[in-house]
Amino acid sequence: ATLQQQTLPNPKQPNKFPQVLLVPRNITVEEGVPRLIHVFRVIREQYSSADLDFLFFVNDHTFVIPEHVCRYLLTKQPTEPLYAGHAMDESGRFVFVSGAAGYILSRDTLNKLVTRWEIDCLDPNHPPAKWIQSNPGLLSAKCMQDKLGVPHLDTRDESQPTRQHRFHAFPLTRSISGDVDKWYIDKHEGMHELDSVSFDESYNTLAKGEDCCSEETISFHYVEAKEAEALFRTRKTLLQKPTISDEELKQYLVKTWPSDRKEIGHYSRFLPGDEAALKTLMNVLRKISKASTATTC
Repeated sequence: ATLQQQTLPNPKQPNKFPQVLLVPRNITVEEGVPRLIHVFRVIREQYSSADLDFLFFVNDHTFVIPEHVCRYLLTKQPTEPLYAGHAMDESGRFVFVSGAAGYILSRDTLNKLVTRWEIDCLDPNHPPAKWIQSNPGLLSAKCMQDKLGVPHLDTRDESQPTRQHRFHAFPLTRSISGDVDKWYIDKHEGMHELDSVSFDESYNTLAKGEDCCSEETISFHYVEAKEAEALFRTRKTLLQKPTISDEELKQYLVKTWPSDRKEIGHYSRFLPGDEAALKTLMNVLRKISKASTATTC
């Protein structure tokens, strides 16, 4: 959402996307909680007539595969509670899903958040702390768990013996190598012991290599524009030419992938120089670029 004086949508095409949601000036940059509920409310009010079923909240430098979002939602109902993403533990107090990797709310959950926000999510005697204002998704996550009865889901792909994540809070290269931040690893430990979830013990450890990512992967975070373009073009090439040889694919990646630090960003990584690591990356790219997993909404 952008900070401005008023809110849109386009009155001539109210259901055409993308659109910019303008946040009133009286909600400052530091006020994350009022900004989040404002976004919830405006979306619910403006687009209820558009037969809105689900919402996918995601950062602007997160790469998303829309057809895999559609595939995941095939078995979900908008009239039922849904808060789906990459679940993690907030110090044993409650479970939240990564805003970086993106999360999906159903119409039912959005309605509950909007109508019960003041009653169930806010404590009038204890305004949200500054840290929560910077991380308002934690407040809504705790409210959904403690007050609204929205269940936590293990969104990993259940079709493989080694269950693999669909939502990723790090780029493709780091998800494969396992080179992720310690805080991220720590927030998975002991997840199976929490009363609020029914995850098995395998959830505690992040898989890497070819097991890092489901063939129905939905998102990778920390993906800047040039890497997003490279991912998009590579997936398009693999979908059009699934039998492309490894050598051809390697040359395509070398030509397409960003090689400048300013382009790839601080949190992502360059293509691996090691042949075995590059082969693993190519195998994962093939895996997440199959026509058989492409579904339209």
